Amino acid sequence: MGSSFSVGKILAILAVILILVTMGIFIFSNAEKFIKDSSKKIELADSSEFNNIWMSYEKKQEGSKIKAMADKLASNAKENKETAAILPDLIYKATEGSDWVTVRSTVKGKEKSNVEGFNKFKNDIDSRHTYFVKFVYSEKTNLISGIIVQYEQKDKVDFVPDET
Repeated sequence: MGSSFSVGKILAILAVILILVTMGIFIFSNAEKFIKDSSKKIELADSSEFNNIWMSYEKKQEGSKIKAMADKLASNAKENKETAAILPDLIYKATEGSDWVTVRSTVKGKEKSNVEGFNKFKNDIDSRHTYFVKFVYSEKTNLISGIIVQYEQKDKVDFVPDET
C-alpha cells in the first residue's frame, strides 16, 4: 500500500509540473505577441508626436513664423543627425521670381545633417511676406518626410523627399 501511494504522489507531481510548463509556454508565447504589438503602437504614437511638431506651420503662414520653422528644422537636424527618418527635406520658393531651392536634410558624402541649408532657408525668407506650407508624408513610416514652402499658393512643384 505504501508503494502505490508513492506512485500516486509522483504521478500527481508530474501532472502539476506538466500543467505549469504548458502554462509557462502559453504565457511566454502570448507575452511575445503582446510586446510586438505594443512596439508597433509606440511607433505610431511617436509618428504622431513627431508630425505634431510641424503641424502648426501648415497652410498660410507669415514669414516670421516660417523663420521660426527654419530654426526648428536646423535644431532638429543638429539633434537627430543619426536618425534620417526624422529629418524632413525641404523645398522652397523665397521670392516671386526665384527658382525652387531644395534642401536635403543630410549632406551626402559627409554623413552629417544640413544645418547650413536650413539656415540659408531662414535668411532667404521675407519676414513680412505670407507663405504657404504643405507636407509630404513617408509611405513607409507615416512621418513628415518633406516640407514644401510656396511663395504663392498657386505655385506648383513636384517634390519627392530623399528617405535614405
